[in-house]
Amino acid sequence: MAADDQQPAQTSNPMILIVDDDLSSIRILEMGLKRAGYQTVVTPTGREALEIIQSHRPDLILMDDFLPVLAGSELCRRLKYNPETATIPIILASAGERIRDQALMQEIRVDYVLSKPFNLTELIQIVGSLLG
Repeated sequence: MAADDQQPAQTSNPMILIVDDDLSSIRILEMGLKRAGYQTVVTPTGREALEIIQSHRPDLILMDDFLPVLAGSELCRRLKYNPETATIPIILASAGERIRDQALMQEIRVDYVLSKPFNLTELIQIVGSLLG
């Protein structure tokens, strides 16, 4: 096959980094996102998420706020104030009250705040619109 006849490389499905330490939440999120055509990478801590983001730049990050060692809101702040990662869309999910603090959410520059429990179909729609 001549070089001019080569097919363009197939683009892979968007990769979503899930940062959560609750195994049941992770299973549900992975299943739903994979069924919707997304690739997923999972980590239970914010510190590990930073390492993954450096080596495998995700297309979107879905994280819980209450994480061991480094809270989701602090991880979000670090990513959004770093020019290399500022454009990665971030969804912050939590059952806690802190996500209702609009001033804090604006300060950390989170793209979307989701209260737990949430509807998986709604989440997949939100992911699609943020990646759109």
